[in-house]
Amino acid sequence: MKKIIVIMLSAVLLISHAVPALAQTQTFRDVPASHFAFDAINWVSDPENGSFMVGDAGNNFHPGRRINKFEAAQIYAVAAGFRHVTHGLPESDRALFARSFETWLPFLDEMAAEYSSWSRTVDREIAFLLYREIITTDDVRGFVTRVDTTEQRPYITRQQAVAWIVRLVDESEAAQEFSLPPPEPFRDDAQISHAFRRYVYHARDLGIIQGAGGYMNPVAHFTRAEMAVVFNNALAEEEPEAADIGVTTTVSGTITSVHLDSRVGIESAIGTEIFPVAQNAVVTIDNTQRPVPFLREGMTVAALVDARGYIVSLSAHSIAERERVIQGVITDFAEYPDPILTIESQGGDSFELRILSETQFSRNDARLTNLHELRIGDAVTVETYNDTITRAAALGTFGTAEGRLSEIRITERFSEITLRLEDGYASYFIRPDVFDVYELRIGMLLSANLESREVLDIR
Repeated sequence: MKKIIVIMLSAVLLISHAVPALAQTQTFRDVPASHFAFDAINWVSDPENGSFMVGDAGNNFHPGRRINKFEAAQIYAVAAGFRHVTHGLPESDRALFARSFETWLPFLDEMAAEYSSWSRTVDREIAFLLYREIITTDDVRGFVTRVDTTEQRPYITRQQAVAWIVRLVDESEAAQEFSLPPPEPFRDDAQISHAFRRYVYHARDLGIIQGAGGYMNPVAHFTRAEMAVVFNNALAEEEPEAADIGVTTTVSGTITSVHLDSRVGIESAIGTEIFPVAQNAVVTIDNTQRPVPFLREGMTVAALVDARGYIVSLSAHSIAERERVIQGVITDFAEYPDPILTIESQGGDSFELRILSETQFSRNDARLTNLHELRIGDAVTVETYNDTITRAAALGTFGTAEGRLSEIRITERFSEITLRLEDGYASYFIRPDVFDVYELRIGMLLSANLESREVLDIR
């Protein structure tokens, strides 16, 4: 594979040209030649490829730093052809930048009015991505979250970053048609949000991602080094070989020991061996990035080991039973093959949680006996035990939406419609037993009564 993005701003980016020979010298002070993403980082920072990821004034790239969604928007926009400095560009390109900003400014004004920590310096990049349909209004609403009165800028997760890049390379339509379930799902497939599953598996087929030891780690946060590798895979003409990033072997098994000098003992099918951990290795525990000392004996683990014998990526999963409370919004639920409720937390992470016959549900303070009374978009607080819901309290809201129909997506359980409202676009969901979506036509002016984000009826 090598999918080359067809940029409408052909005079801006040169990334469709032949990839230059991989750099042999160290470009950034904190990215040695032994770093697993060395070649990819040099590629994304090369002016001939657009320089859409660059270092700081001290010539540091910060490969292990996580990326919030504002920073990600800047990177994706430049990769897609956006430029602040438009001198010398064709008038058509400058007009496109202006038109995208004018179209989405009211929506961005609304977001800035709601959140004091909204970054107005990135408005033009966000507007360009919205105009190009690389991100959605739902994506943008997750750029800032609020818990009580405290605002946060969440880091972008692996599954979110993959969805954006699939749209960036004009593969969104193909991703939506991807047949599920995949023939060989990731070992943590249950953690991949329903909204992102097709993007994730289509990206794997395109060679954009591979996973580590069969794990996707979908809700872990992307680092700058990982993003560089993914962009390199997606936009470079030639597929980098596994050896280019130093990865040659997958070791799966159980952790037997953790040493203070950053060495990890792993018992696999061929025996027990102790591996040193590379300085810039990405270590995740239960889909969350952690330092090596957080690893514990008995954890199941999958590690990528380079030709030197160093661990460059490690994914560990705790076997201990855990209780936790998750607050968020219901984004999906399915009954087959097992009842699953999907929740997006206030921090932007997505959780797919099992439902048992003894799970207790309430909605608007009323006890539920039928899960069909839950609605997509309901605010919910769940108590979990080993990723199984024990109790859940949902809060639904009523409202209306009026706008022109711009998109229809039909699935077996829900159909999704997108309306163009006065202040932008918004998506809502229709159950097949509520309304026959085949009666709708693109361009219709609709008025919908809503319960949370589900349509009750349409006029």
